[in-house]
Amino acid sequence: MDSQRTGYFSSVVQRWVSRRLPPQSRIRLGHKNVFILPTRWGLMFLMTVVLVLIAGINYQNSMILATAFLFFAVFVVHIHMSFNNFAGLTVAFHDAEPAHAGEEALVNLTVCSTRAAGTDSGSGRGTPATGDRHVAIQLGWPASTASIRYQLIHTGLPSTDQAGEPGSESELQSTTLPIKCLRRGIQRAPRLLATSVYPLGLVRVWSWLDLDIEVLVYPRPIHGEANGADAESEGDSQPDRKLRQQQPVDFDGLRNYELGESRSRIAWKKYAQQGVLYTKLFSSESADPVWIDQAAYAGRDVELQMSNLCAEVLMRDQGHQPYGLRLGKWKLAPGLGPQHRQEALEALARYPELTPNA
Repeated sequence: MDSQRTGYFSSVVQRWVSRRLPPQSRIRLGHKNVFILPTRWGLMFLMTVVLVLIAGINYQNSMILATAFLFFAVFVVHIHMSFNNFAGLTVAFHDAEPAHAGEEALVNLTVCSTRAAGTDSGSGRGTPATGDRHVAIQLGWPASTASIRYQLIHTGLPSTDQAGEPGSESELQSTTLPIKCLRRGIQRAPRLLATSVYPLGLVRVWSWLDLDIEVLVYPRPIHGEANGADAESEGDSQPDRKLRQQQPVDFDGLRNYELGESRSRIAWKKYAQQGVLYTKLFSSESADPVWIDQAAYAGRDVELQMSNLCAEVLMRDQGHQPYGLRLGKWKLAPGLGPQHRQEALEALARYPELTPNA
């Protein structure tokens, strides 16, 4: 019964947060999306203030009353400083690096300040700010995710004589957060939690940030035998292909270097002579391309098919053997290189949501 009540309360809170804080690729913190509540130390501090106030009233002692009012003023100033530490901070989603299922993908964020030094952009009234920096702000995934990571943010602002107009950006800072990739496809990241107890730990300031983050998750590579035979080369029979693969590998020329290729295959002598990067080709790479076909793994679970195809794509790519990919009525023309590998893996991640082109 208690778990049902907790689940119902949690769903109500999530719906309220979703209405109040809709998804955005760039979020600026201010009055509309920042929440403040006392910590347990703050509650104890308030209880102490109440006890001191009762003692001052009971004994009619002005010094005790002044102490209670002083403590309460410190608490109010603390709230103002905590909020002002958040106000004007902008968090934006930059990009997310793809990863295989079961691995961690890196989500790249940019954090900057959108207030001029010495002004409180959260209020928008140009009042003096309590400080010219955003300090001790933790940014990370909530505890409900498989990967809990926090980054501590310290974003500075230029000095007053260098400050631009209110709302101008300064001190752009890049932050990378890893997230666990659970399954193949497009994985939507949960809301980010930005929180801080600056400066004294009496109140906690936080905000839920939905930056509309989507991560492309490739299949987990699992090697498996194809049904009946290996993938076939275009215009080549199985015995001829096996005979060619047994032949020695000889140097077969040069081509322009593509970003991401192995440095061991770079023609360094040519680079020293001409200052241009070339990649060495070998005789095995001039062979007819191999077709990696989903039909060769028919009868298996779809996820297992994608994993087997992913392992074969990586194997052909590492072996520098041109290959094409067939997924039902979708086809990727034979090729080789980092860009070709990325297109093949992306197709495996998005299957079956592919537009037929065969």
